[in-house]
Amino acid sequence: MLKEAENDPAIAVIETDLLAEVVRRQDRTPLTPAQSSALIDPALPAAQRRSALSAEWKAQEERSALEYALVEILNAEAEDPFEEGGWLDLTSLRRALRSRNHRTDEGAVTEALGFLASTRIGVVEQSSRGYRSTAGLLTAGQRFQALGQQWTTAADNHPRSSEGPH
Repeated sequence: MLKEAENDPAIAVIETDLLAEVVRRQDRTPLTPAQSSALIDPALPAAQRRSALSAEWKAQEERSALEYALVEILNAEAEDPFEEGGWLDLTSLRRALRSRNHRTDEGAVTEALGFLASTRIGVVEQSSRGYRSTAGLLTAGQRFQALGQQWTTAADNHPRSSEGPH
C-alpha cells in the first residue's frame, strides 16, 4: 500500500520520524510555509523530503549566523576607540565576514542588514556612510525575543473569528 501511495501523484508520503523532526525543529529553526512545502509536495519522493527540508533548515541557520556576525562586527567597530562613529561600508563588512570564514554574496548581506535596520528590529543604522550598530549583542537578542513575545501576546488577545486562516 505504501508503494502505491508513493506512486500516486496526489499523495505525499511522509515518514513519521521526519514529521517528528519537523515539529521539534520548528521551535528553534522555524520554516515558512513556502520553505516547508517539501514536506507535503506529492511530486517529491519521500526519500528526498528530508534532504529538501535539511537544505531549508541550513539556509535558516546560515541567515541567523550571518545576522549575528554582522551585529558582532559592527559592535566591535563601535567599540574601537580609533574609529569615529563605528560606520562600516558594505565592502568592509564583507571583508570582515570573510576574515571569519563566513562567505556569502552581497545580496544576502544587504538583505540581512536591511532586516537588522528595520524599524521592528532596529539594531543597525544605515546612512550614506554605511552601517553601524545601535545595540549590543545581548540587546539584539532581547529584541528578537521581545518580538516573539509580542506576537504571542497579540495572539492571546486577538478575538478569533471562525472565518479565515489561523
